[in-house]
Amino acid sequence: MRRAAYALVGAIKTLCSLPGVLLVPLLAGALLLRRSKRAGWSVIALTLALAWTLSTPFVGAGLLRALQSEPAIPPERDRAALRAAADAIVVLAAEQRPESPEFPIPAVGPMTLERLRYAAELARRSGLPVCTSGGVPQLGAPALADAMAEVLEHDYGVAVRWREGRSGDSLGNALESAALLAPAGVERVYVVTHAWHMPRALYAFRRAGLEPVPAPTAFRGPAHVTPRSFWPSARGLSESALAWHELLGLVYYRLRPRR
Repeated sequence: MRRAAYALVGAIKTLCSLPGVLLVPLLAGALLLRRSKRAGWSVIALTLALAWTLSTPFVGAGLLRALQSEPAIPPERDRAALRAAADAIVVLAAEQRPESPEFPIPAVGPMTLERLRYAAELARRSGLPVCTSGGVPQLGAPALADAMAEVLEHDYGVAVRWREGRSGDSLGNALESAALLAPAGVERVYVVTHAWHMPRALYAFRRAGLEPVPAPTAFRGPAHVTPRSFWPSARGLSESALAWHELLGLVYYRLRPRR
């Protein structure tokens, strides 16, 4: 039953994400061809034009940059100032590499590593305790929080005080982390995640009753515009897909009933 539920959720996410969501207007255009070739081909052409546009590096990078609403914490900020702003550091999971036979447990993915690297830097500079937050990405796999803690402690020499391994999304990260940190009296937390993911993360942590302090990393800087910036690429589509996922997530969180 659980495996079927995971499969159903995965299928829904695929259809709602890019490029899966573009299949809906393509199919609608194909069905319209039976009644009106002009209308059908118009829908198909517009959908393909949208797919082209979203696949360009110029648009993908621009969409991610538009989500980066919070500035980086100045690297020259001293320990006293960092400790005065928050009580702990919560670093959010992104993804895992399920096939990593060279490691004793499944390794975290590159985006999670980017977040962990900055969390380690912030922990060293501030001396604040760290919480890793990330649930089970698939049946049979360990919680991402455990894999993240392994990286921080083994690779960066940063101790992890809390491991939140029950969440399934960013709102779950916030809610479960709040419950885990409450006994320690933690109310203000540095939230470490990608700069373009920060708006959704801040909304989630405020909704969970915590006072989040943005600690963004891995900013998407402006790309050097060339003719190739307007030619479709895998990276362009990937960045547009990330931006679409963030916008869709914000809408879903606002519609999701509160506990």
